[in-house]
Amino acid sequence: LTGLKDGKNQVETVVADYAGNVGYAATFSSQNNDADNKLLLFNLADGQKITSQSPAYDQEKETYTVTGTYKKNAKLKFNDVEAESDEDGYFEVKLPVKDGQNQLLIKDGDQTLEAVNFTVKAEGPKVSVDEESSGRILAKDDSYTLSGTVSGLGESGKLELTNLSDKSKTKLTVDQDGKFSQKVDLNYGDNPFELTATDADGNVTKKDVTIFTARSYTYTKDMLTFDNIASDLTVIGKTTPGYDEKDHSFTVKDLKNGNHPLTALVQDPRLNDGKPVVEWGYKLWVDLTAPSLQLEGMSLGEDGQLAVYTNKDVYDLKATINDNLSGYSLQVGSDTAYQDKTYEIFKEKKFKNRDAVKVSYPIKAEKE
Repeated sequence: LTGLKDGKNQVETVVADYAGNVGYAATFSSQNNDADNKLLLFNLADGQKITSQSPAYDQEKETYTVTGTYKKNAKLKFNDVEAESDEDGYFEVKLPVKDGQNQLLIKDGDQTLEAVNFTVKAEGPKVSVDEESSGRILAKDDSYTLSGTVSGLGESGKLELTNLSDKSKTKLTVDQDGKFSQKVDLNYGDNPFELTATDADGNVTKKDVTIFTARSYTYTKDMLTFDNIASDLTVIGKTTPGYDEKDHSFTVKDLKNGNHPLTALVQDPRLNDGKPVVEWGYKLWVDLTAPSLQLEGMSLGEDGQLAVYTNKDVYDLKATINDNLSGYSLQVGSDTAYQDKTYEIFKEKKFKNRDAVKVSYPIKAEKE
């Protein structure tokens, strides 16, 4: 093996066949046996620069995982972090670091084994957008000039704008003061964009911004109209689950009792030339459970019809009714014998333990 340093080096081998099966093995190899007890750092050297793209750097925890070898079962101190090498002398230490200049002192007891000075440049550029509030901008037209400021980009850095609706990308020009601007065309409703700033060291900052407008007459390619949805709700997303692009139909599956929202755009054909004017939601109110009905004194005849016999001119129909939701009614012929009060609450739990209703309704008997 070539390229080995004094000390115990970790050697990794990978082999793959034509079918794509991969084999992996790792071992330790020494340049000479006398150097086995020498400290060897695998991924940190004096003067090294660490960025957010460095494999051993954890940006969320702000740590850098230092690996290397020393004599086996040795108790070491990496600044204020204590660690111990294993039977092979290998160690792995999560070292807290900060942006800027850092120094690592590695000690074995009172003996300083090595002092390493290195730089951390992991903080990405800072991006701000004009007229933005909580990631949203309200536009007054069918186009908008997106502007803002970026800092920490450097001379060789770049700023890119992605239209998340159609995935198109635009490289933005940044002036010497860090300012940028770009005119974008807008569709009706929300228009999501993403700004990506990358500095010379590969550190990346992403910022999402959504521009809303109700003044556009165009839709994204994922919006389409239906001709059989009531309540003037005619536009939903093509990517909505249940939409069949082949036969242009929308199917709601796995329906259960209750309220099912469907994202839509409300349209009033009298306004805005029939274009959607308000973003809203189409509610499917689903009730698959029939009311329960018990009738006193009636029997089922051979013809499948309910029948009752009486010697009175007026028969008092007695019924007990209940339902899982509100709004049910009892019809006798063309008359409404009972109408439940309607609560526009489609939650079965709301009506779970309510009492059944007893109804008494007089019916004039007909002689045979």
